[in-house]
Amino acid sequence: MTRKHEKPQQERADSVMSDQESARDQRPDLIDVWVTMERPSSESLESLQRDERYRALHTVADEQRKALEQWIADHGLSESVSSIGEATAFNLLFATLTPEAAAALLAAPGVVAVAPVDESAIQLLAARGFLPAAPQF
Repeated sequence: MTRKHEKPQQERADSVMSDQESARDQRPDLIDVWVTMERPSSESLESLQRDERYRALHTVADEQRKALEQWIADHGLSESVSSIGEATAFNLLFATLTPEAAAALLAAPGVVAVAPVDESAIQLLAARGFLPAAPQF
């Protein structure tokens, strides 16, 4: 059974994989990591309807991503970070960067954890359309 949205998802997955391969070809020192960001408290979200909660979480994640990008620039790490994925309603960001930059992110405001991503996990998520093409900065 084929769904209407499978082709765009596959195109996005191909784009993500192509971007990752291209970045690694140019910079073999890069690694892929998940950056776990702080999440708003359950109490602050409990009075919201489901769609409002989703929008609120997405807004917070987008603000955190922008703040993280600014922190990276302020700390002279821009050359060490190839990309940071788009913010979603979840408190995870996907990033491609050097191991030194990954370690430095632990000191960034709002960052809870930085963990390497297994290549098979990246391929699975990209194939299912969960990883949009990461903007370059």
